[in-house]
Amino acid sequence: MKRLSSMSVETETLLRALAISAIVFNHANPAQAETGFGLGGGLTFLILLSGFNLARYSLQGASSQAFRQSVLLLAWRVAWPTVLIVLLDWVVTGQRPALGYLLFYSNWFTWHHPALLQIWYPQMLIKLLLIFWVLFHFEPLAQLVRRKPFRAFLFAFVVAVVVRAIAPEWLEPPETRGRLVHFYAWNFLLGMLAYYALQSGPGRGPMLKRAIVMACAVIGAFVAYGPFKSDFWWLSIATAVWVSFPRFVLPRPIGQAVRVVSQAAFAVFLLHLFFLYVWWKANLPYAPLLQFVFSLGGSVAVWVVMTAFSRAYRAERGAGPATRPAPRLQEAAA
Repeated sequence: MKRLSSMSVETETLLRALAISAIVFNHANPAQAETGFGLGGGLTFLILLSGFNLARYSLQGASSQAFRQSVLLLAWRVAWPTVLIVLLDWVVTGQRPALGYLLFYSNWFTWHHPALLQIWYPQMLIKLLLIFWVLFHFEPLAQLVRRKPFRAFLFAFVVAVVVRAIAPEWLEPPETRGRLVHFYAWNFLLGMLAYYALQSGPGRGPMLKRAIVMACAVIGAFVAYGPFKSDFWWLSIATAVWVSFPRFVLPRPIGQAVRVVSQAAFAVFLLHLFFLYVWWKANLPYAPLLQFVFSLGGSVAVWVVMTAFSRAYRAERGAGPATRPAPRLQEAAA
């Protein structure tokens, strides 16, 4: 009998794939609110990974000007596909988009969103990126972050957690349901803190930094969600696994599927509600598992086709590899 081959997969890759899959499953199974069963918390971990990859691909080793340019580029790469999905929603559902959807400010006034997109997340992410763009115009601050990044982001995380703790009492506009930048800044900063803990190598000092990151994840999740929500357990456990085990060995077919889903994470976030809408409008039977497979598989298939087209187009134009890798949309945005 032929033995199934295996492959090594980064823990970050595995957890990103699980996180986006959990989001799709939750939306494919709307009855979970009635049964009490759900996998909430995937997006909480994706926000952490967004901060991690911003530090890895944009901030590390970059000048202030280069970082600002990279941040604006990433904001643009989040903005334009979001607008396209909003326009697609208009075409498919016939519901004219609110101006706040197109100008990325609706999450300050309402939790409602287009039928095909949970738009608050791109809106919140773009605002976070623009805040970093503004802050890194202050060169003394930028130099401090470059000299002592772990301490700087630890301090910023503590401040953001305090803001999160008191924000519901004085900063939450009615009807937003916590979809605002000051509710998730701690989550994003935790990812940046994690980067400078994980890239510091072996030894007692780096081990202490990783322990601090795990403790911060528990504290932040406790303040934001409390111990009785799955978001708390998702972030606490996933962060502990991530900083403790750099890689996992998986059967090759599963490992390859995990890598593809992980790379397609942002595209899946943008597209999966469209496929669920198609399922429901086609009056297909209510089957959460089949809806999940249809939505996730359809979104990944679109991403594969678009990626292949993009690569062929760049090859046709003779585009060479960049000397410095730009922030990858699928990782820095989700």
